[in-house]
Amino acid sequence: MPEWRRSSLADLVRLRRGFDLPAPERRAGCFPVVGSAGVSGWHDRGPIAGPGITLGRSGSSIGTVTYVPSDYWPLNTVLFVEDFQGNDPRFLYFLLRTIDFARFNSGSAQPSLNRNYIAAVELRAPAYPEQRAIAAVLGALDDKIALNHRLASTARELAEARYAAATRGPGRRELRLGDLVETLTRGITPRYTADDSALVVLNQKCVRAGRVDLAPARGTDPATVPAAKRLRADDVLVNSTGIGTLGRVARWVHATRATVDSHVTVVRLAPDRLDPVCGAFALLAAQPRIASMGEGSTGQTELSRAKLNDLVIAVPAAERCAGIGAELAALDARGEAAHAESAALARLRDALSPKLMSGEIRVRDAERTMESLV
Repeated sequence: MPEWRRSSLADLVRLRRGFDLPAPERRAGCFPVVGSAGVSGWHDRGPIAGPGITLGRSGSSIGTVTYVPSDYWPLNTVLFVEDFQGNDPRFLYFLLRTIDFARFNSGSAQPSLNRNYIAAVELRAPAYPEQRAIAAVLGALDDKIALNHRLASTARELAEARYAAATRGPGRRELRLGDLVETLTRGITPRYTADDSALVVLNQKCVRAGRVDLAPARGTDPATVPAAKRLRADDVLVNSTGIGTLGRVARWVHATRATVDSHVTVVRLAPDRLDPVCGAFALLAAQPRIASMGEGSTGQTELSRAKLNDLVIAVPAAERCAGIGAELAALDARGEAAHAESAALARLRDALSPKLMSGEIRVRDAERTMESLV
């Protein structure tokens, strides 16, 4: 096994605080502006040459490690690597991700990361050739995950554009949602359990960017959930409480047995009244309007079933809905397949990373694992 040397963080990299760039001073450009949580915008100047690494140094994103392949602008909410001191940048990105920087918080009310506090953090790293080999393995997984995200986003954008075009054509209809549904109901108040037989319970965190993410879901005793509250294919989920989350919509396409909690509304369209896929894309298009329909005080905003029933949605001509729905479903399936593959690759990356970073396994062993699973 190649020799792994013990080093302090200061021996491996030289860190520096980023630069202020208020939003009004940013100009359209191709250089990423990197804040504590990652890329937060774009600018026409990138004063720091890429590839680069930033560490979130303040707020809830303290310690977040971001890899930037291009020239970039690091904000003053991050520490950025000014000098890699002969080490491979991408290897160091994966190495730094193994550290819980939050435990070095030097702030009080506002979490803060001080470069002097973390300079002595002890790490182990191999020689440069082994660093590059490890970075190539893990980087290939990250690159494929990023590609899949772009493919999924493109598939969804194409589907939304196709639906928008269909609703501008001859025969466009504007229909009340309540006249098109079989069921429109809030979810359950779950009694959570970690039992292996638990039924998946989705919450508002699961509904994001027009899709369902199962990672934040929890479990409940299936015996406590009536059949009417269990999700079916093509149900539409609508977040129904809270500022910033209310109004987010996603189409349910998973085979997982699941329900939703009481903060989410399930819209089940009646197929004899409207193609369910067309109905889902009508609700996706209506998200800004749904978000504005909340009622109540700050922090207690609710979307009532009555309001959602009265929502008027734009749909294509009746004779076109089935064909358009099939097109949209095919595009959405491509996106979901890309997301599913990314989830599997992320699990593989997260399993290999600590073993490669500790020297427990060699690169060739990791490559064999990838060949058997990818």
